[in-house]
Amino acid sequence: MQRVVIHPIEDGWLLRRPDGHREWIDTRAWAERAAESVAHEFHARSGRTTCALVANDDGYVEFARFG
Repeated sequence: MQRVVIHPIEDGWLLRRPDGHREWIDTRAWAERAAESVAHEFHARSGRTTCALVANDDGYVEFARFG
């Protein structure tokens, strides 16, 4: 399974892609939209199950899954 994860950081959100690429996003709403879009794109290209997760103090919470 591939994972796209958003992490809260001091000045916004960090989106981590399955390929190792990272990007900064200023709001959680945009970070969630971006993570869902990236997860869908990775699933479409690879055919592998891909999920979008948000990191919090207790671990990860899945909010989208493709495949």
